[in-house]
Amino acid sequence: YLSPENFLALLKKASCLVGNSSAGIKECSYLGIPAVNIGTRENKRMRAYNVIDVNYDKQQIKQAIEKQLKMERYEKSEIYYQKDTGKRIAEILATVYLYTQKQFID
Repeated sequence: YLSPENFLALLKKASCLVGNSSAGIKECSYLGIPAVNIGTRENKRMRAYNVIDVNYDKQQIKQAIEKQLKMERYEKSEIYYQKDTGKRIAEILATVYLYTQKQFID
């Protein structure tokens, strides 16, 4: 486990993220970090040009990593960025009735 601040600091120094984490697709796209996405866990997620998708084949993974390491950094993508998102979320939550009374049935 890493705190979000430590994870982001480490990610910024990474040459390539390898795995099946949404961080490779979301945060890495914004930071321009090359990512190798292994498997199907992130299949339906929108992705930028920093991601190479591979299956569980060792040779495919190795080739994708080698290719990504040659890229160094990609241009930053903002596909997961919208201005004032936090403010909009807070405004929506402020208008939603959040109280729920539990009901028991004997």
